Parts: sequence; structure tokens; C-alpha cells
Amino acid sequence: ARENKYAIPAFDVSNYEMMRAVLDACEEAKSPALLMGLGVDLEGKGLNLITSMVKAASEFYTIPVCFHLDHATNFEDIKKANDLGVICGVTTNPSLIAKEGHDFKETVKEIASIVDGPISGEVKPTTLDFEGMMAEARQIAAIHPNMVVKIPMTAEGLKACHQCSKEGIKTNVTLIFSANQALLAARAGATYVSPFIGRLDDISEDGLELIRTISDMFSINNIESQIICASVRNPI
Repeated sequence: ARENKYAIPAFDVSNYEMMRAVLDACEEAKSPALLMGLGVDLEGKGLNLITSMVKAASEFYTIPVCFHLDHATNFEDIKKANDLGVICGVTTNPSLIAKEGHDFKETVKEIASIVDGPISGEVKPTTLDFEGMMAEARQIAAIHPNMVVKIPMTAEGLKACHQCSKEGIKTNVTLIFSANQALLAARAGATYVSPFIGRLDDISEDGLELIRTISDMFSINNIESQIICASVRNPI
């Protein structure tokens, strides 16, 4: 991903056909792929999915493939997946951590001690102003050097993203629904941009075409922000 300046990750990869569809698209685009599976899916078929992913990537594809554990809060699940040797990072959700009855900061510290890779933590959905986002972003970034701060695609979010970039804080700008928004986030200094293609598909838009457009735009303009293909709900 560092050599190619971008990657095309996919969230909620829940079956083999979906995984192969994502990897086929990434192979065609000559892009590294980042697959993300939910922690709750690790039991049974989930473990088989990860194993199949590694096998498929090694036998059928030439692109680099990574696997991130998405919205993980159960330490045993994380350890189990990490022991397979294919986990490259973890994303977290403060609401899910709260539902588990855990402290956010301590949970993230524990995850960071298990997985040596990017650990994402997002500002609270109720935090809408620049000052509030920056206060939370600094707190999240201070937890561990691998932290990535998730920030919403809003005017205040762009201001916070730009300031984070100045302070060396890695960011993931979420809730992106257009190429223009992705470009704004990238120019603001986002480490990652996350187009929500599933929600576009819900209103009869072509989510994957948006990913192609953003990928081409970033490649042509030598933009280093990486693309996280979010809210993937089907294999086509």
C-alpha cells in the first residue's frame, strides 16, 4: 500500500464469494486489498473464511492482501484471529465497547498489545464541533502509536482532519458518499477515506463505480490517502 500510495479495503466481508469479488476488483485495479471481517463472525465459518482468504490470495492473486478485524471488542476472538497470522489491524466502535461493559481506553490498549497494526478509534457521534473533535482525537492518538482517529465527513470534521494532519495524527474520514468528498478529505490530510458504498447501493447508485472513480483520481494526482471501501453488503 505504501508503494502504490493507496489501497482498496472492504468492510463486512462475510462469505467466500464476496471475498473473491473484492479481490477480483482489486486485482484488476492493481491495488492492494484490505479485507475487514466482523469479530462476531470468527466462530466456525468465520475462521474458515479467513483461511480461505489466505489460500485464495496466495494461489490466485498477485496483489498484497491484508485482513483487519472489524468492530472487535472480545479479546479472545482477537487473539484467536491474530494467532492465524493474517490480522493486520483492528477497528473499534465506542458504542459496541460500551455495550460490552468495557472502558474504551483500556480496551484499545489491550487490543494494541495483541495486534501489531493500525487500531482505529472514532470520535463520539455526538461530538460535532472542531474543538470537541480535536480534544477527543488527541486523547485517542495518545493511547498508542498505532491509533487512527475516525472523523466524520463534515465541515468541522475536515477542519479537525487538517489539524490532525499538522499534528501528525493519523485519520480516517468516514461517511463519504461522493468523489468530491473523498478529494476534500484527502486534501485535508486524511490518512484514509471511507466511501460508504452499501448505502449508495441502497438508493440505486453504483457504489463500486464511486470506488473506481476515487481510485483513479487519487492515482492520477499522486494522492497518498488510502481508500477504505466501507459498508459493503453484497459481492457485486
